[in-house]
Amino acid sequence: MSPTQLESLRRASEPKLARMKAEISACGSALVAFSAGVDSTFVLAVAAEVLGPRAVALTAHSPAVPEAERITLWASTQNPN
Repeated sequence: MSPTQLESLRRASEPKLARMKAEISACGSALVAFSAGVDSTFVLAVAAEVLGPRAVALTAHSPAVPEAERITLWASTQNPN
């Protein structure tokens, strides 16, 4: 994608992102079902930006998910600071 196309996409997405942030803010807090996929990562990032510590991620543990994958998921949520 060219820089011009990316900028056009960013501008077109702004109203949707603003609406998403307003909806999340109106909730006051959020519990995000977090799988570490693209969608839940994006939703969690936006919720954390809007709500700060009132945005919490939840990941279910299941025998269907290998332990190595759960460890990788957990590690991806740790704040390096």
